This record gives sequence, structure tokens and C-alpha cells, in this order.
Amino acid sequence: MKKLLSIILALTFVLSTATVAFAATEPIKATKTSSAVMVNGKEVKFEAYNINDNNYFKLRDIAKALNGSEKQFEVTWDGAKNAINLITDKAYTVVGGELEVGKSTKLNVRNTDSRIYVDGIEVSIKAYNINGNNYFKLRDLGEFIGFGVDWDGANNKILIDTKTVVAKAPYTFSKTKLDYPYNIYVEDKGYINFGKDKPFMENGKLYLPIKHLAHLGNSVDYTWDKETNSVVIGKNYTEKEKFDGKTAGEVLEPLVRYKDGTKELWQKDGTLYYYSRSEIVLKAGDNTAVGNDYRTISDWGLDFLASGGYFVIQRPGTEYLNYDDVVNMLSEPISDELSVEYPMVVKNGEPYLERSLLNALTGTTMLTDEDGKTLYFGSDEFIAEKLQEMEKTIKIDEQFNDNGSYMDMMDDLFKDVEEYKPVN
Repeated sequence: MKKLLSIILALTFVLSTATVAFAATEPIKATKTSSAVMVNGKEVKFEAYNINDNNYFKLRDIAKALNGSEKQFEVTWDGAKNAINLITDKAYTVVGGELEVGKSTKLNVRNTDSRIYVDGIEVSIKAYNINGNNYFKLRDLGEFIGFGVDWDGANNKILIDTKTVVAKAPYTFSKTKLDYPYNIYVEDKGYINFGKDKPFMENGKLYLPIKHLAHLGNSVDYTWDKETNSVVIGKNYTEKEKFDGKTAGEVLEPLVRYKDGTKELWQKDGTLYYYSRSEIVLKAGDNTAVGNDYRTISDWGLDFLASGGYFVIQRPGTEYLNYDDVVNMLSEPISDELSVEYPMVVKNGEPYLERSLLNALTGTTMLTDEDGKTLYFGSDEFIAEKLQEMEKTIKIDEQFNDNGSYMDMMDDLFKDVEEYKPVN
């Protein structure tokens, strides 16, 4: 049996390496991007290409288009190091040929082999070299330079905004592990370089700088008040898209009760507002965090109240709230005190929080590789792949599943559970 398994594994390795070798010879497909590009509301013509469903733009074209704006950046080349240098907040030096559309119909596309530096720190950014020019993904550049990128699907337009304040990530990325107790690896980017705000261990617990993790996806924002030693981690919700722009008749009519000529909406049947923002307020050395939930009256809620409707809340007794009453009710957030196991600590002037609590507060999901001292962050698919890799080395105690793997044990537990099939 072991010999057969060895043969199978050997064949699998040969086939897999053959597949990789074959894939490496496959040409990279690039098609011209048809979408219009707006820079601060003004259309700019770019020579851009779509590769694997992502739009890539010539680096010097972007630098020229943003020159003189709040997010201008310089581009230099270091031939000795084979390195591209991006220098933020510095005017771009025109070299000629920027924002010109090439006439060649034949594309030579390859992965960029140059090292890339942002303000002197090497970063990991996916880039392609097309006919001798380097092309970058807009959102990657926006993350490092600090400009906003959005998509207007209705008008097939890519929107670049340099005027809005965009939270520039306070970290860069490294292709190799750094000298930290634990490294954080981000899908398609590399290991986070925390700069001077290095993670540290204390009493067997890993502490991470809040400002770095707060910017790591999930649209979480972060404010640090050094005078009060407090941090606010917040998130704005998107429920507005579901509630605003609708009339009371479109949403509430089935829920409204008519009594003695008045229109009543009972709280248990529906609500006039949506939660627009949540915040967690932390203070250094304090094991108590304060959660604040903010509410906003929906358009149809305003319409309902303005037309004479009442929002009815049943408490000990019944309370009928009109327009002014509801506005006053929502003027203050709903607050709640939360007990946290580990208080926030301040080191070298920056706030840190124990890893598991910080992940929970920022909504980031990280997979811990205990042996490699690496925390993995990325899409569900990426985490699933890493879990599959790790599962091969994770063994359960002998009393469980004859020393099988964790996934083997889970398969055994659920092997007799019938597959759910929806009723036609």
C-alpha cells in the first residue's frame, strides 16, 4: 500500500511540474481597455490593457496625469539595482511619450522583473511590461500613493479622485519575511513591512499596531487621539443604498396601521431608520471599550413622518413619536460598554492591541501558521488554500480518528449527514 501511494505521489509531482512548465510558456493575454477614465471629473485618454479581468495602466501615464495634483508622484529608474522608484508628494519629471497611444498592434507582454520601491521601501506590486513599458493596476497604485479609484458601471467609466482624502496605508510590503515575532502575509502583495511600528510579544501574547490592521481591508477607519490616549475604530455602513430614494408607500404600506384617522408604524413591524455607522472607542490601559451605533432616518421614514405618521414604540406603556421626537431620539448614538480581556497599550507613541481582539474589532480574518510564525490575510479562497496546505501537517491526538488529520476527523463526523436538496 505504501509503495502504491509513493508511486501515485511521484506521478502527481511529475504531472504537476509538467503542468507548471507548460503554463509558464502560455502567453499572457492583454486586451485594450474600453472604459473611459475620468481624473477628478475630466476625461483623460490612456493606453490601458485588461489582464485577467484587471485594468493595467502605464506607470508614467498615471504620473503625468496626476502631476500638479494633491497626489502627484515622481518616477525614477535605478539601472544598477534594476529598480523602479516611486516618490510620493513630488512633482513628476516628464521624459516624453506620456499619454501617447502606441501604434503597434503586436503586444509583447511579460511579468515585470524590476524591483519596486515606494519612498525608499521595497514593495510587492503586480506589474507587467508591455512593449517595453511598465503597467500597474490602478488600485494598487492608489493604495500606495493615496488617490481614490472607483467604478461607474452605468456609464462604463473608471474614476480617479485625488481630491478626496484617501487613507494611505501606513505600511508597505516585502517579498521576504522580516524580523518580527509573527509576519503578516497579504494575498498577492507580500509580507507587511510595519516600519518602526513593529509587532511585539508580551506575556506570551502578540501585539499588533492598530493603525496598520485598521487599514487592512473592510473599509475600517482609524483615529488616534494622543492627548486622551484613545483610539476610535469605525465603519460606515451601506444600508443607505437599500433604504434611501424610496417612498413610504413603496416600503411601508403593508406595515402601516390606520387608527382613528392616524397612520401608525409599530417598531416590531418595521423601522424608520438604518444603522449608518458603528464605532469602538478604546483607551490605553482600560479594559472597557465603548461601542457606539449611529442611526439615520431613511428617506421613506422622513416621508412617512412628514405626512402625519407616528412611529409607535411599545415599552411599559406605548409611546407615539412624531417627526421631532424621532429626530431627537436619533441625535445620540446607542452606546454599550464592552469588556475586553487585554487593554490597549502604547509603545513608542503608537497604540497596540492583542492580535485576536484587534482582528475581531477590525473584522479581519487571519489564519495562523504556528510553525512558520505567519498570519495569512486575504480572500476566502486564499485562506481556504492555505488551510488545505496546513491541514496536511496538522495531526489530531491519537484518541481522535486514529491520528488522522483534522479534515479527516471532520469528514468522519459528517459522513452520515444527508446532503440537503432543495424542494422543487
